[in-house]
Amino acid sequence: MKTKKLRHLLTATAVLFSMMLALPRQAQAQNTVTIDGVKKNILSTEFLGGAGDADAFAAYLYLSSDKKEYVKIMGNQKLHATYKYIPLTSYEPRHDGQWYWSVDYTKNGSGHELFSSYANPTESCSLFSSGALRITGYPKPPRNVCGIYLYNGKITDSKHGDGNVHTISIDYKYERTKPTAGTITVDNVTDSAISLSWTHGNDNTTPQESLFYEVFIAKKDGDWTKRGVGNATSYTISGLEPNTIYWLDVRVLDESGNYRDYGQVAVATKPITYDLKICGVPVTLANCGNLSVIPGVSGTVKYNPTTRTLTLQNATITSPTNYGILSEIENLKIIVTGTCNVAVTSGCPALSLEKPSSITGTGTLNATAEISCSIYFNKTKLTIDGCTVKAVGRWGITGNNGSVEELTIRKANVTAEGAANGSIRDIKTLTLDGCAITQPAGAAFSEELHGVALGGKLVKSKVVIKPVTTYDLKICDVPVTSVNCGNLSVIPGVSGTVKYNPTTRTLTLQNATITSSSNSRGIYSNIENLEIKVTGTCSVASTGNAALSLKKPSTITGSGTLNATSLDNCGIYFNKTKLTIDGCTVKAVGRWGITGDDGSVEELTIRNANVTAEGAANGSIRDIKTLTLDGCAITQPAGAAFNASLHGVALGGAIVKSAVVITKGATGIEAPTADVPAKHRGIYTLQGVKLQGDFDSLPAGIYIIDGRKVVKK
Repeated sequence: MKTKKLRHLLTATAVLFSMMLALPRQAQAQNTVTIDGVKKNILSTEFLGGAGDADAFAAYLYLSSDKKEYVKIMGNQKLHATYKYIPLTSYEPRHDGQWYWSVDYTKNGSGHELFSSYANPTESCSLFSSGALRITGYPKPPRNVCGIYLYNGKITDSKHGDGNVHTISIDYKYERTKPTAGTITVDNVTDSAISLSWTHGNDNTTPQESLFYEVFIAKKDGDWTKRGVGNATSYTISGLEPNTIYWLDVRVLDESGNYRDYGQVAVATKPITYDLKICGVPVTLANCGNLSVIPGVSGTVKYNPTTRTLTLQNATITSPTNYGILSEIENLKIIVTGTCNVAVTSGCPALSLEKPSSITGTGTLNATAEISCSIYFNKTKLTIDGCTVKAVGRWGITGNNGSVEELTIRKANVTAEGAANGSIRDIKTLTLDGCAITQPAGAAFSEELHGVALGGKLVKSKVVIKPVTTYDLKICDVPVTSVNCGNLSVIPGVSGTVKYNPTTRTLTLQNATITSSSNSRGIYSNIENLEIKVTGTCSVASTGNAALSLKKPSTITGSGTLNATSLDNCGIYFNKTKLTIDGCTVKAVGRWGITGDDGSVEELTIRNANVTAEGAANGSIRDIKTLTLDGCAITQPAGAAFNASLHGVALGGAIVKSAVVITKGATGIEAPTADVPAKHRGIYTLQGVKLQGDFDSLPAGIYIIDGRKVVKK
């Protein structure tokens, strides 16, 4: 207790010194201390600073004229004069350098305390068994304008007091004139918060900047709760319940603790509102379970905020002035059951989706807009999955500008018609998963036009997309499906008979012409063991891509002629796979003629066929690992043969770029080559492979020796 005694000594010294400098202020008669049930008037007061703490104060409340009976309240201006109740039943956390609260009572001067309570946890002084202390204003000198209230104090101090049970209450105010109140304004209300502001009150003693405000709130028939806000003139009460009436009030307190209430105000919080509107009416927590209460809505329409699911079941949504459905909900799922209709006659879309959304279910959604978009999704993603959607408006299904919008249609039946501006447009990508465009014939997504196009223009008539089986085969880059495979001549750029049999994996060309656009391929196949059957004269032409592009083992056969030409690419390109040309006539012309990818694995077999290949820029037959000629031979240019090291048909150590002619039934014996340079002398197979050893050691066969063909029996 040595520290406490020293503190008391310093305080007492300060008391005596201050008494010499100034007369103590006479307290008002209404100020009282009740000790052990006896109410006693506070006759005078003394307010002092303290040693070691610039914010310390000591308040002496004298109960006798000789000042031997008094209550002493000590503390820190910033920690304890806060208008808050301080429990007297527990120690404070350590805060060295700042005074702790203490309450002492003595009848016969210092050193004769009946009880002394001190909140420093290191001193182990007696604490109250009940009671709370509230200090308002500014007890620290020189202002000394404050209020001190101690409620229901009860203590037994056997350490520094008389060991008896004592009770104490204090009611002290510097003055007792109430302040005047200002006015309250409700600034903003949400589903969980209310924002208030108010004008300053006024007081005869306390300046406006020192007035203290408390905000009170209570639900109807509920208890009031208080929140001190200091000298602020605005406050937001948060954590409230939605769609609930609250009573609010503001209290202004002066430094003495006198107060006046501004007057109660009733405010209802808003219901919880989701980023979803039906016919312009917000969907809320209150109505989401049954949205058919909205005018213009019938059938079952409900929203589940947990799963973000809007359910439409045999529903009709009709809006003459607003959006049918407007959503800003992330990953909204619209589930359609039965036949549902969303119709708008104003300038708004039937469906307007601002965040990624999906339309799914087993039913049909008919979305119509007389003078706007049927389905509009703005700079986001839309997926239509498994259901039937019919979208009709001045725009059918549309994004904003096609910069980021992604439309995915998965195994769904979709009809879109935008007679004025386009049926499916303003999208960056269109992904068709398990379905295909079936109407109009030949229509396809155009990256350049950002929509479904035909003949270089956006389609404005009906676009029909149906679930189909899509094969790994494209004609003019249009997918071959179970719907169009029986007649591929409907594809733009295709005429004659072109059809695909998925059972036999046969692509039939009969007097056919396939002319692809600048960057598309004439025929593209990723089908294992595709057979291209040629009858009559058939032509496949491309400009910036390969006329034929084959990714899996394929065969070109039949009784007809296939002319494959590419202006700036390959006549026939087969990528890391095998190609067989059997019994037909093939003419392949391009910057490359017939070519593999890099010659590492590609195998080319020509069997009983007439083949002409010309690749004036890069090579006529090249980038292949093996060339097998069965029942035919290279007849032009004379002496040309397959070169394994160059991976192509070569002559004079270089890939041939002029026309390479392979003739059915030719052996090449009747076409000897004389005057062969020394570097080409030696023994070669008909395929151009140079052999080691002498002629006598070779088995029977046909060989090229020093440029001429020799038969060994």
